[in-house]
Amino acid sequence: MRRTPIFLLLLFIFIYACSSDDNGNSTIPNDDEEAMSDDGSMNNDDQTGTTSFTPCENGMADIYPCNGYNLLGRITLTEFAAGSGNDIWGWRDTATGREFALVGLDNGTAFVEISGDEPVYLGKLPTATNPSPWRDIKVYGDHAFIVSEANNHGIQVFDLKQLITVSNPPATFSTTNRYTEIGNAHNIVINEEMGFAYP
Repeated sequence: MRRTPIFLLLLFIFIYACSSDDNGNSTIPNDDEEAMSDDGSMNNDDQTGTTSFTPCENGMADIYPCNGYNLLGRITLTEFAAGSGNDIWGWRDTATGREFALVGLDNGTAFVEISGDEPVYLGKLPTATNPSPWRDIKVYGDHAFIVSEANNHGIQVFDLKQLITVSNPPATFSTTNRYTEIGNAHNIVINEEMGFAYP
């Protein structure tokens, strides 16, 4: 996948928002909490999550440290109907040039188009079994391969071409295929030269 500035920006924002403290506890602010700026001031979290383009100025873009990256936008966990998030990957459709972020959530995988001026939440693929705080996603060709630490989750396979034709987002997607010869996994790596996955 070609990593564009938009993808890197979304990745930067997601990693910052999903950081953890020294004990490994998530520090993601929920929609009722406030976020603290570098100067110590408290900012109310935007309840809708709709944040339009904000330039990086004096090291901040809205409430986020930016290090030279402008803020494209933000989608809250509430909008994803999720309690937590832990991973992000990306896919670019070679036919159209459109780009998408694949976001690992406790209860599924969200798909966000990041081709335009603002991110568009296209929908979610629910978890194969139970919610879990850990989900990992990798892309091979035009398919996403998704593992989770949830019991008996296996590997969900999702045809990403479905994202091109979403007409009324957010949609609830179905798994294209599912490999159940493994129970669960923390991570998945794909050797793209051999086309072999290692959960």
